[in-house]
Amino acid sequence: MSKAPIRRLPRTAVLLFAVAALPAAAQEESAAPPDWYLQHNDFLARDGGVFHAENPHRSEAEPWEAYGLAWEKGPSGKTLRGRLFGLRDGEDAATFWEFFVYWHPGDRKAYVQQVGGDGTVGSATLEPLEEAGTYRSEATFFNLDGSTARIAHVSRDGGDAHATESFRWADGSWEPMRSYVWRRMARDADAAR
Repeated sequence: MSKAPIRRLPRTAVLLFAVAALPAAAQEESAAPPDWYLQHNDFLARDGGVFHAENPHRSEAEPWEAYGLAWEKGPSGKTLRGRLFGLRDGEDAATFWEFFVYWHPGDRKAYVQQVGGDGTVGSATLEPLEEAGTYRSEATFFNLDGSTARIAHVSRDGGDAHATESFRWADGSWEPMRSYVWRRMARDADAAR
């Protein structure tokens, strides 16, 4: 009686089997949001999550004395919802953008989705830069007329301020647009939501 020869599996098959045999918790852990992402969300949502920035571009066409950002964590604590609004006479007068920030465990990337009051949609990635507390998002905006635009933001978190710089992609390079320093408001500013 002859025995069938034992066939050896290729090394790659053995490696794939070993990875598949890992406990589910170990596989999930590798797709979990990284510390930088959670820290950035914590910073934005802390103490009510409301920031105001003066509007240095105030004009008849842009009457807002200041702009506001309001952030809150989602139920899991791993997502963030926000909105950008205009202030007139110290009151919340108009919402311009709504944001949803999330970690995609399959892509292992952070994304920012935003929708403007005029129907414009922006889709961005978010990543940390070398300097701690500094982040870059790069978005493509889709307008209702079918046009698109690329906009990048660099933000710096620190203390009770959040500084942002925006850039527009034009003629093959990033051109500076606007910059703001957003100051965290006292918790009673939640009424501005």
